[in-house]
Amino acid sequence: MTKIAFTGDVAFSKYFASSCGDENLLSDEVKSFLSQSDYTVVNIEAAIGSNNPTVKKALLHTNPAQSVEWLRKINGNIWSLSNNHILDCGIEGLESFSENILHWAQMLLWHITPMWRRGTKQ
Repeated sequence: MTKIAFTGDVAFSKYFASSCGDENLLSDEVKSFLSQSDYTVVNIEAAIGSNNPTVKKALLHTNPAQSVEWLRKINGNIWSLSNNHILDCGIEGLESFSENILHWAQMLLWHITPMWRRGTKQ
């Protein structure tokens, strides 16, 4: 049987930026639960690797590039990216994030098939 876990929003911005490398951010019980899943769907609240916000607002979200390693450690192998903060760093931030995804996938030995390519001949 395939096990799939889902997370809530993940964003290492502002007050949480230093938490990105924290081994104790999640309890041992949560880490164990996620590691036992075949797939973990993570809701990425903001673009990763974008540190140049283009809008001014009270709640602005970005994720440092180091968050990719944290996602790997929690078995975060499916990312949901359509969020209200995905454009906090503008189109440039989203494009940079999109360009880096394939690099990160290769680095982490993930296989990525974009949803719009599923079912098409490669």
